[in-house]
Amino acid sequence: MKFLLILLFSFGCYGQDGIVSSDNKESTELSRTLDDRPLLFATLGGGMVAVEPVSGNVIWKLKDEPVVKVPNQHANLMPQFLPDPRHGSLYMYGPRGDKQMLKKLPFTIPELVANAPCRSTDGILYTGKKSDTWFMLDPLTGSREHISGFENTKIFKSNEDNTCQLDKKKGVYVARTEYNILMHDSKNENHKWNVTFFDYTSHDMAKEMLNDYGIIHFTSTSNGRIMSFARKSGDLVWSHNFETPVVAAYLLDRDGLISVPFNSIGDDTLDHIMEDATTLRNGQGIKNSNIEL
Repeated sequence: MKFLLILLFSFGCYGQDGIVSSDNKESTELSRTLDDRPLLFATLGGGMVAVEPVSGNVIWKLKDEPVVKVPNQHANLMPQFLPDPRHGSLYMYGPRGDKQMLKKLPFTIPELVANAPCRSTDGILYTGKKSDTWFMLDPLTGSREHISGFENTKIFKSNEDNTCQLDKKKGVYVARTEYNILMHDSKNENHKWNVTFFDYTSHDMAKEMLNDYGIIHFTSTSNGRIMSFARKSGDLVWSHNFETPVVAAYLLDRDGLISVPFNSIGDDTLDHIMEDATTLRNGQGIKNSNIEL
């Protein structure tokens, strides 16, 4: 339990006045803070999962294209370019002297696309492409309809999409952008790389709302596990496994998506938190847990 308290303090999300006397009181406080807007979690595999913030019940699931796409790079092709699916940062892995080094480049994929065409000091030519798509999303069913875009993207051609009728009166406009960067070594015409990154347009959470947000989310860096705790009491409110890692979290607002903070941590640390949570308040803090350790 001590480990859990220290970790929550380290992220600035544990309230000292938070031991609640009953589950009903805690649920009411969370409901007042989060109202009825669903939480949306985007995963590395391209999924979008809608969850009720307080109960943790899954409302619906959607399947999109993977957040990042990197065509198979030959092992002998150096350097290798590796994208970060959370923010679109770009890493370069390759030889430096007699060692293999991993270096974070000083620009993200969206920034590269915005500044393309451009050339780096080491002779890499960058060519960029940006494609925006607007669609309308039904918060209750997950049904969506393509509204605007230069290309009718693959996600609207799948037979696996939710086939429920879209209620346009309740629909929310959501934008998704595809960033594609092509890299070509001017010193070796056979050295080419291609990286694609997808991102949803969202607004930052206002400071007042951020201070009042009643839940802290922990996700795994290597799989789809997520655990959500009440900020004031430290109780585990709900947990899930979304199969692939969470790369973004949002509140689905009438005006679009609002970014929700979450903390990506290693599996071992997540296990420690779960172990401490099982003993917190003699186990009374466990609700709706379906993670299998």
